[in-house]
Amino acid sequence: MVKQFVFVSVISLNHTAKVRRFLERRKRFSNNCVRTQRIFDSYQQNGQNQHFFGFSTKKRARFREIAYICNRMERRALTYIMVAALLIAGSMTAQTRQPVERHASGKHLAKKAPIIAEADGFTLRRAHDSLYWLNDWRLPYPVYQFQTGDVDGDGSTDAMVGVVKATRFYPEKGRRLFIFKLVNGKPRALWLGSKLGGKLVDFRFIDGKLRALEQGSDGRYAVSDYTWSGFGMAHERFIQKGTDKQTAIKTFSQ
Repeated sequence: MVKQFVFVSVISLNHTAKVRRFLERRKRFSNNCVRTQRIFDSYQQNGQNQHFFGFSTKKRARFREIAYICNRMERRALTYIMVAALLIAGSMTAQTRQPVERHASGKHLAKKAPIIAEADGFTLRRAHDSLYWLNDWRLPYPVYQFQTGDVDGDGSTDAMVGVVKATRFYPEKGRRLFIFKLVNGKPRALWLGSKLGGKLVDFRFIDGKLRALEQGSDGRYAVSDYTWSGFGMAHERFIQKGTDKQTAIKTFSQ
């Protein structure tokens, strides 16, 4: 921060010096302009303006050049003054700006977030209510459930994360199921589901199957088992359906 302030200050001083030099040159040109104007006025009073004040072509060109340079130097001086003012204001603002800690990839440091769950190579960290990290995978949603198990039956452990979010086909926020596989120590998305069968309330992984507590469109509850179908989860059977919430929760928890 100190280096940035010094750098900006040096640039500001450099531009200030340029402004000062331009103003000095402008003063000299302005004096020439004043003298030129006096000569013009004198010739106008004497009625000699029909010969362009009696000047030679070379002198007339010189007077025009002096007037042009005066205007140009004035505009350039004002530009440098504005640039110097902006640089000084920026350096003063930079002193109050707080740096954001980031690692090499530009993401926030995930390792500083507290761990809320850890199993089979997966670590779930919570930065705040709407930002979680599964290892280095950023989850910018509230998380309501975390389970691990071999979902697709390939012998490796997968992570099932329940998040609350809207989707393209279901714009209303609801509970969703994300499944991740560990590849070279890093989580990779296996399935980012929008919906199972009914409205997802909760899930757990038991006996190689995903057991889900769901609510139907009629407001009644059901407990179902789902298995991997090659891409996504397929419904296998109802354990209980068309019941009240308390009964469904009891069956779901067995």
